[in-house]
Amino acid sequence: IQDILEPSQLIFEYQRSNQNPISDEYIHLQSLQRLLEINPDNPTAINALLEIVHTTQDEELRWQAIESLPQSGRHRLTNIIRLKKEELRLANHPIKLTVSAIKIADEKFSIFIKLYPAGEQTTLPIGIKLIVLDESGEIFDQVPDEEDEEYNEIKYKLTCDLGDSFNIKLALGSDSITESFSS
Repeated sequence: IQDILEPSQLIFEYQRSNQNPISDEYIHLQSLQRLLEINPDNPTAINALLEIVHTTQDEELRWQAIESLPQSGRHRLTNIIRLKKEELRLANHPIKLTVSAIKIADEKFSIFIKLYPAGEQTTLPIGIKLIVLDESGEIFDQVPDEEDEEYNEIKYKLTCDLGDSFNIKLALGSDSITESFSS
C-alpha cells in the first residue's frame, strides 16, 4: 500500500451501522452469523463467510462478513491488511480507530475505516467527525452528517488504487488527530 491519491480515483461510501439494504446476500449473512453464535467454530459457516468475502461485489457485505468471522476463521484471510488499530484520546474521550484493507483486484484495494468507543463508553462523543483528506490536506469528505446525534460507531469505506494515499482526521470541538495512510 503506497503513494498518492487522486480524488477522482476514490469511491467513498458512508453507511451508519444500522442501515443495510435487505437482499438475499444479507439474509444469508445473518443466517451465518446466527449459526456462529450457536457454534463459533462451525466450519460450514466459516467457509460460507470466506466465500462471501472473496466473491461479493458489495463492499459493505464483504466487510460485515469479515467482521463476523471468528478468530478461528480469520487466519485464513491472507489478503486482509490491518493498517492501524489503536486507542486514542480525543478531547479527553477514549475512542478506537481501526483501518483495514483488502485487495479486491490486481491493483485495487477496499479500505475500511471504523471508529468506535473505547473503555467504558458505549457511544462515541456527540459532535465527533471523521474527515477524509486528500494528499494535499484538502477535505474530500466528512461524516457523520448530523452533529447532534449519538453513534455506536462510524464506518467509512473507500476504494483506491495501489499507490494512492489519504489522511484521516478525527475532530471533536477544537481537538483533532490526523493519521496518514498509503495504499
